[in-house]
Amino acid sequence: IEAYKAALRVRTRDRLPFDWACTLINLGLTYRMRTRGSHEENLDNARDALESALTFLTRDHHPKEWAIAQYNLGQTFKNRLEGDRPENQDRAIAAFENALLVFTREQFRFEWTNAQIELGDVYRDRERGDGRENSLKAVQAYEAVLTVVDRVAKPLLWARLQTLRAICYSKLDSAEEHLEKSRAVEAYEAALTVLTPENSPEQWADAQHNLGTTLVVWQGGDRAENIERAIKAFEAVSTVRPRSDFEREIELGGDRREVILRARDWVSLQINLGTTYELRVRGERAENLRRARAAYEGALQVCRVGFGTDMARQAAARLGSVRAELQDWEGAFAAFQTSRQAAEQEFNFALTEGRKQQTLEVNAWVYEKAVESCLRTNPPRPADAFVFAEEARSRIFRYQLSELPLRPPPGAAGELVSIEQQLSHRMRTLQEEINRTDAGEVRWRLIDEATATREKLRQLWDRLRHKHEAANYLALRG
Repeated sequence: IEAYKAALRVRTRDRLPFDWACTLINLGLTYRMRTRGSHEENLDNARDALESALTFLTRDHHPKEWAIAQYNLGQTFKNRLEGDRPENQDRAIAAFENALLVFTREQFRFEWTNAQIELGDVYRDRERGDGRENSLKAVQAYEAVLTVVDRVAKPLLWARLQTLRAICYSKLDSAEEHLEKSRAVEAYEAALTVLTPENSPEQWADAQHNLGTTLVVWQGGDRAENIERAIKAFEAVSTVRPRSDFEREIELGGDRREVILRARDWVSLQINLGTTYELRVRGERAENLRRARAAYEGALQVCRVGFGTDMARQAAARLGSVRAELQDWEGAFAAFQTSRQAAEQEFNFALTEGRKQQTLEVNAWVYEKAVESCLRTNPPRPADAFVFAEEARSRIFRYQLSELPLRPPPGAAGELVSIEQQLSHRMRTLQEEINRTDAGEVRWRLIDEATATREKLRQLWDRLRHKHEAANYLALRG
C-alpha cells in the first residue's frame, strides 16, 4: 500500500494517466485483500481507488483494465457489511455484469469463470427483486460455468457449483416445485460423488444435511424411500459433526460465536433427524418414535446450555408430541412446559417487530398442546390448563399494550422515566437496524448493543418494580 501511494506521487493523472489508473487498480485490489485495520475502512479505500481509476479507464479504450477494475469493484461492494445492503448488492451486480462485457468465455475464460460465480453468488442472496427470478439468474450463472469446468480436472470446484445450484433450486417455490426439488436432489447427489469426509469434511457434511432436508420436503418419487435416504444423510453427518466436538470447545473456552454456530448446526441436525423419524413409514412405529424422542432429547440437552431459545422451543414441542403419541402424558406435559417457557423467552428476546409477530403466531400451537397435555395427565391438571389457555390469549393483548405510550408509574422520578424513554427509543432504533441488516459483523455488533440495551431496561424496570411499586405498569410493558 505504501509503495503504491509513493508511486502515485509520480504517476499522476495529469502526467501519466494510464499508469495512474493502473496503480489505483492495484491499490484498490490490495486494500480489498488487506487483513489489518478496519474491514470496512479497507473496503471503502478500495472502492475509492477503483472508482477513481474508472474516471479515466473506458471500455472502448482500455477494455481489459476497465474490466479488471469493474470486477474488483464488484467484489468490494459484495463484501461490504455496512451501508444499504440491497444497494451494495445491486452495485456489485452492475459491476460484475460490466466486467462480463469484456471477460468473455472465449477470450478470458479464467476471468469469465470467476465473474460468473461471483455474479451467481450475489443473485443467490439478493434482497431486491423477485426471489424466484434472482434464484434462476444465479442458477444460470452457475450452469454457464459448469460448461467449462471439468469434473475430473477441477473436481472440488465442480462439486461446489453443483452444491450452489442445489441451494438455488431448493429455494424455488412454484407450480414446478416437484421438478425443482428433484433437480436440487440430483445436484446434491452429484456433488457428493466428489465430496468426501476426507477431502472436504465441512462441505461434505453441509451437502449431506441439505440433501436430507430437501428429501424430507420433496413430494416426488418414492416418499418412503426419500425418508430413508434422508435418515441416512442425517446420520452420516453425525459422523463428522459429533456433539463432543463443540462441547470440548466450550470446555477449552473457544470462540463463543464459532461454538454457538457449531452447536446450533448440531441441534438443527438432531431436530431434522427426529422429524424424519416421526415421518418414517418403514419399521415399527414405536421404535421410530423412540428414535425421534432420543434425537429431540439430545437437542434439548444442548439448548439448555444456552444455544438458542428458538431451537429449544422447537425441540421441546416436537418431543412433547412424540411423548404424547407414546402415551407418556406426564413426559409430554414436562416437554410442553419447557417449550412454553422457551416460547416466552424467545418472544422477549426477539429484536425485531416482525420476529415478535412471527413468534406469537408460532407459539399459539405450543400453548394449545400444553393445554391438551394438562388435561390428559393422570390425574388431570385442569387448573394448569386454564392458566395456559389464559396466558396464550393475554400474551397478544399484553404485546399490543406494550407498544402504546403508557403513563409512568406514580412516584417515579422524572429522571428514571426519561432514561426509560431514551432506552426504549434506542431499542426500537436498533430493532429497525437489525431488521435491515443481514448476517455479518455489523449485525453482530447491533445485536450485542441491543442485548446490552435490553439488560439496562431490565435493570431499570427492576428498580421501578421494587422502589416505586410499578408492578402493574411493568406487566403492561410485557
